[in-house]
Amino acid sequence: ANHHGVATFIKKDLYKIYNVTEIPVKINMSARNDLKVKVKVKTNIIDISEDLQFQKGRIQYFEFKSNDDKISSFKLVNTYFPNSGINGLDKLPYRIDVWDKGFYNYINNIDGNVILTGDLNIAREKIDVSIIGRYAGYTDEERKNFSDFIETSGYKDVYRELYPEEIGYTYIGRSKNSKKMRLDYFLTKNLKTDSFDIIYIDKIDPKVQINIDIDHLPILLTLKL
Repeated sequence: ANHHGVATFIKKDLYKIYNVTEIPVKINMSARNDLKVKVKVKTNIIDISEDLQFQKGRIQYFEFKSNDDKISSFKLVNTYFPNSGINGLDKLPYRIDVWDKGFYNYINNIDGNVILTGDLNIAREKIDVSIIGRYAGYTDEERKNFSDFIETSGYKDVYRELYPEEIGYTYIGRSKNSKKMRLDYFLTKNLKTDSFDIIYIDKIDPKVQINIDIDHLPILLTLKL
């Protein structure tokens, strides 16, 4: 209800190279005193208590342990960041004071080679939006939290590292007048830039787009093992 799910599909061929384990996610989120949020953890779903219902995120965490000494092991975190507001910015306090703080603390404590991906519901820079303004995914508060995380965590925004001046929207909306934004990411830690390539598919006929009911476009990260 009022949130998106997260699913991770793993090719069978990868099981020949890696032992793959899904690890249940447990996060302690500290909120502002006036919010008094309690977090209930159900397997890999972060479920916020009733006073903040529908303000939910999703996280899946996998460890890929290599069977070959010449191939690096890595960890994959697939996530959906809760939107700060569909109509207005009513969920912004929760997003910046609860979710962001809890998630960034969680991801900073995962060591080794890490790939973080998903719909982060944040456009990092001006080049990542088609319309400048104050709206969900492009508030100063959300952008500051995200920028602070990028600058201090060691995570790299792969697309922007490889293509510093290229426009690559991943959210296109369902109408011609929709805002276009780069909301979907691959962030990596301890992986060299020359070890991967990234492709954005950003051209879909509007009629086809509406027929298949899509508002986010797929992104692909290819690792050079």
